[in-house]
Amino acid sequence: MKRRLLALSLIVAALFLLSGCLSTTERTVKDKAGNKATIDKKNVKVKIKDKNGETSAELGGSGKLPKGFPRDVPIYKGAKIKTSISTKNEQGNGQMVTIEANSTLKKVGDFYMKELSSSGYKSTGKFSQDNLLTIIYEKDNVSVTVIITQLKDKTSANINVLEK
Repeated sequence: MKRRLLALSLIVAALFLLSGCLSTTERTVKDKAGNKATIDKKNVKVKIKDKNGETSAELGGSGKLPKGFPRDVPIYKGAKIKTSISTKNEQGNGQMVTIEANSTLKKVGDFYMKELSSSGYKSTGKFSQDNLLTIIYEKDNVSVTVIITQLKDKTSANINVLEK
């Protein structure tokens, strides 16, 4: 999963660099092994399919949660969804959402700890340092890791969900 996210990150970075070169709004590229990547320049979407599964990403604050995002994992009220990624492969399904909120690290952290607990998730880890808080919760075969960072006047949270 980590390798796929790294590969996706590199592809997305390359797409932004090359986006000015694309004359159409959507393009699909296929390699010799049958792996393919579809790039939607207009909506800043990337979809990659290979023999191991499928990964898709949507960037630029579309406001949409990725396909398969669990309904019992909350999004902080008033937060803007900046990035959403969905991965499906033999190791399981995963989703990642990055949000920004006009709030504090403490308020966002307290919200996620309270809401995940009331949704039946059990805390399995917590790490706090300066302007960073990481919390890990699990329920059944689902693991949720929330990494919260205090920025200057906003708070950013990266919500990672992994179905095993």
